[in-house]
Amino acid sequence: MKNFWLWIVKSSADPTRTSLTVKATLVALIPFLVGFAPLVGLTGEGVNQIVLNLSDLVGQILMVVASLTAVYGLIRKILNSFK
Repeated sequence: MKNFWLWIVKSSADPTRTSLTVKATLVALIPFLVGFAPLVGLTGEGVNQIVLNLSDLVGQILMVVASLTAVYGLIRKILNSFK
């Protein structure tokens, strides 16, 4: 059973990566979950709000990462200028 599981999960092209089958299945779950959202009480507006909140969060995280990278680059540039 373990060999079967590894056969499904591991890529046939590169065994250190996840298989395309698993990735495609996860992507296919998104519309499936959105389709069942009304059954658990989420309306279209509720789903839109969740997606909006997630996109805002990702945008804020990217801004922090970009800012930290810019500060690091500036400090590195200053330190390398004095060598």
